[in-house]
Amino acid sequence: MNCIVESEKDEIKKLKAHLEIANKNLLILKQENFKLKLNNFKLKMENEKLQKLLYDKY
Repeated sequence: MNCIVESEKDEIKKLKAHLEIANKNLLILKQENFKLKLNNFKLKMENEKLQKLLYDKY
């Protein structure tokens, strides 16, 4: 019985470690997603500015 409990404790430790890694990876992906959204916004603003210059020219 004690062996089963230790085995379950080890399994729980492994699962917690995997969950911790997954949470860190999720945080990294969220940060990258934010950076990409910000860059996308900047590119859209630049595009609008260039289109305005183009239309004002003609």
